[in-house]
Amino acid sequence: MVTVSTANTSQLSEICTTDHGPDEADFCTGYILATYDQLALNGKICPPRGATTRQASVIGRKFIADHPERWAEHPSFVLASAFKAAFPCR
Repeated sequence: MVTVSTANTSQLSEICTTDHGPDEADFCTGYILATYDQLALNGKICPPRGATTRQASVIGRKFIADHPERWAEHPSFVLASAFKAAFPCR
């Protein structure tokens, strides 16, 4: 059985920018890093050696904040755009 997520980037943006507490901050960072890891492990992005999880988190959060026109989209697609732009494969 396939479950379709109802998440959208607007929801992730709110979680990432509103101080609800540590659980929400952890969810935001975890979601961004899970997307980053999935893309890197599947060869969709090519981060340089030494790239940090902090860098990935900053890139993801900034891209989401800078692109409210994409907030209706699923956050994994929006984050993929951010990471593909930041870490293209040659």
